[in-house]
Amino acid sequence: MHHSGHQRLYVIRRPNKRFLPNCLRPKFTNIPHIMVWAAFCSAEKGPLLFWNKEEWGNITAQGFLDHIYPKLKEFYNFYNAEYSVYFPNHEFGSTPTIMQMDGAPCYRAHITIAKFQEDDIKLLQWPANSPDLNPIEAVWNLIKTRLAKRKPRPLTKEAMQAAIKSEWENLEAYYFEDLVASMPARLQAVIEAEGGPTKW
Repeated sequence: MHHSGHQRLYVIRRPNKRFLPNCLRPKFTNIPHIMVWAAFCSAEKGPLLFWNKEEWGNITAQGFLDHIYPKLKEFYNFYNAEYSVYFPNHEFGSTPTIMQMDGAPCYRAHITIAKFQEDDIKLLQWPANSPDLNPIEAVWNLIKTRLAKRKPRPLTKEAMQAAIKSEWENLEAYYFEDLVASMPARLQAVIEAEGGPTKW
């Protein structure tokens, strides 16, 4: 998630009320760009990680493997183990958990794919440029909307990171369950739109 402000706001007003405070929206400059990575599986929230560009540089495949992948693997293994304990005889018990990533170059790199294969983590194959098929995009949109409503608005890197972490922690388990449950409808909408835009 890159946060640098969110949503265009339109105001309906009378011509003579153009400069009234309640018809204006303040514009903030120098809002920090925060790179965030997170994961969830059904109702389970995984880790929330902030990319430390000052120390790690731009995100690359090797950087992803060094700084994010260990937490991802830990969460993946934890969820698989927990699921097996609570549902040992479930009809889906032998079905591997499938990881869905977006199309960022660091995820598609050969060394990244090889690492997933080495650790037997199955990746979901899905079309490029399809954010409507990636539920976590809805999570980022919700968090951005809530950040935009905060007063006072976080304007420093530290304040922004604290606000993002707080909003992530405040998301309820049922919200993630609803996102997962929405996947059949998302898929059907894309099929009916023949790959075109959908409400998602």
